[in-house]
Parts: sequence; C-alpha cells; structure tokens
Amino acid sequence: MNASVTKRSGQRCFKNEREERMKSRGLVLACAFAVTTAVGANAQEPFYEGKRLDVLINYSAGGSTDIEGRLVAKHLAKHIPGHPEVIVRNMPGAGGLVATNHLGEAAAPDGLTVSYFTAVYEYQLLEDPALTIDLRDLEVIGGVEGVPINYIRKDAAPGIENPEDVVNAEPFLAAGLRPTISKDLLIRMSLDLLDVPHRVITGFKGNAPARQAVQQNEVQFYSETIPAYMSVVVPTMVEPGIVVPLYQHEVWRDGKPMGGEGVPDSIPTFYDLYKQMKGKEPSGQLWEAYDTINRLSTRMLRLIALPPGSPPEAVDDLRQALADLAKDEEFQRDAMKSLNFVPVFVLGEEAEAVMEEQLNISDEMRQFLENYVAEASAN
Repeated sequence: MNASVTKRSGQRCFKNEREERMKSRGLVLACAFAVTTAVGANAQEPFYEGKRLDVLINYSAGGSTDIEGRLVAKHLAKHIPGHPEVIVRNMPGAGGLVATNHLGEAAAPDGLTVSYFTAVYEYQLLEDPALTIDLRDLEVIGGVEGVPINYIRKDAAPGIENPEDVVNAEPFLAAGLRPTISKDLLIRMSLDLLDVPHRVITGFKGNAPARQAVQQNEVQFYSETIPAYMSVVVPTMVEPGIVVPLYQHEVWRDGKPMGGEGVPDSIPTFYDLYKQMKGKEPSGQLWEAYDTINRLSTRMLRLIALPPGSPPEAVDDLRQALADLAKDEEFQRDAMKSLNFVPVFVLGEEAEAVMEEQLNISDEMRQFLENYVAEASAN
C-alpha cells in the first residue's frame, strides 16, 4: 500500500470520527437546550396556572356588595394570567366584620383568597375591638368608589323642591343602620354641618327596610350608593315625585372634590351645597371628622385585598388584572346592564396610599369620633 492511499484512509477515519463527535456534541447541546427551555418555561409559568381563586364577600347573597362582587369576579378571571377557576363565597356577619377578620387572621396567605368587601374602616378609626386586625396589614389590590346620594321626601315640612330647601326644613327623621358605620356617620355629620334639625332612627336591617320606611313616611331621609339609587330609588320614588335628591358625598381626586361617576350633574356635592348655603368653605373639627370618614368610604367603599404575607407575584398579577378590567368594554357593558353604572376602580399603590393616609388619625380626632358615636348611641 502506497503512502498516498494510507494518507487518504487516515483522513477518512479522522473525518468520520470528527463527524461522530460533532453529532454527539450536537445531541448533548440539543438536550441541554430542551432542559433549559423546560426549566425556563416552568419558572415563567403564571402563578395562578391550574389554581382556584376564592373571592370572599362579607355580606349575604343578593345585596349590592354581592351583586357587584360577582360581576367583578366573573370578568376579572379572564384577565388573570393563568386563568384560574374563580369561585365566589359569601361570609356574612357582624356588619362585614366576620369575613374581614377571617381574611386577616385565618385565611391562608397563599394568594388564593381575595376579598370583595364593603370596607369597615370606621371600626379601625374608632379602635373598636370587634375588628381584630389592622386593615393596613392586608395586601391591597385595589378599591371601588361608592358615592352615597342623600334624598328626602318632598312633603317633609314645609316642603322640599330643591337641595337648598333643606336648610329651611322643620325637624325630620332619617333612617340609619348602626351608629358606628360610615353611612350613619355621614348622614349625621352632613346634616349637623348644615345645621338642619333632624334625628336618626337607627337599627334598620338594611337598605331595603330603610327605603320602605321612607316610602311609608315613617322616616323622611335616607342615603344610598349609586347602584341602588339609580336602579331602585329613581324609578320608585324620584320619578313618581315622592323624594328629591339633596346632595351626593364628594370624591376627592387630584386634590379636588368632585361628583361621582354616573351621578346626574343636577345633584350637587355636599361640599358645594355647604359653600352655597354658608357662603364659605367648610372647616372645623366636625368637618375634619366628616372629611376623614368620607374620603375613605367614597374613594374606597369596596376593598379588594389578599391576606397579609401573600406572595408578591399574586399581588402583582391581581393588581394588573384589575387595571385591565377597568378598560374592559365587555365588563363596562355588563355593568351598565346589571348595575346601571360602571364601577370606578382605585388601583394598586394609590388604593394602598389612600388607606394608609386616612387611617392614620390623631388621638384628638379619634376621641372626637368616639364621643360623636357615643352621643348618637345615647339618643
């Protein structure tokens, strides 16, 4: 065998060996890439993938909190990465406190239980021991505005045709639920600020009985948030000429008092009505107390939150889902059909900041509120 043949034969052997090594190396790289891709995919798998999210509502089925909460839950689900199964659970009791305490103390901090609550801020402001948690410890996802509209019977003496007529009203009765809740506090405080003679009859078991008492002229004055006012009060009492709307409680946005979204422009804010009637801006300790209660209960009437210590990725996913829901046209159409208004969301960090700011009150203000409530309870 000559040298050239031997050389070619050696080259073929080397080439074959190199090709085999390249194939082997390629197989190893391909396997490594597949493993890396799988690990990366698992690392990026949405938090809620394959999980169930419970939406906890702190009032009974059929009420305004429940109706709103179920609508929000229905549409929120499609915006949560991973598209978890969403189940709504009602946990009523003690004016919303049972579920609120449960969320802060007993619910697992696993991101799988989120609230849709009518908030109980006044219990924390008053340091009521019935509230056993600090609301600021919750992982806040957002809130929902809730603007109350106050109305009075037109035949309340000497006769009420326009909002400004209320300052000339003779003593009348207003319906209330409990002296410690924001609804009753705002009714009393606003009428006291206007120096309107009245007495609040507390103890009604909800909006429907209080509304019926107005219809039957057992009381003359009451207050309800936008969905109930627009869907029930307007057709049954405003349009037939039984009651007239007096004022809505202002919402503070960008440092300015404004009317609620969806409220007719003909209904003034309490802030504007006060200035019109008194010729000056409201001030003083009673005003500051009213403003403290009002800013929380209007801007953040509903509280959407996770238990303390819930995973940051769950908080982030739900905050983004709520922001996306706010722009969801299908949700807006469904809300108008079901609620006669579109909920206005307060998102993420802003909601957290509103709670932190308004729940931090001075000892002097807390004492004023406690005395104010005690005065109502004594009567």
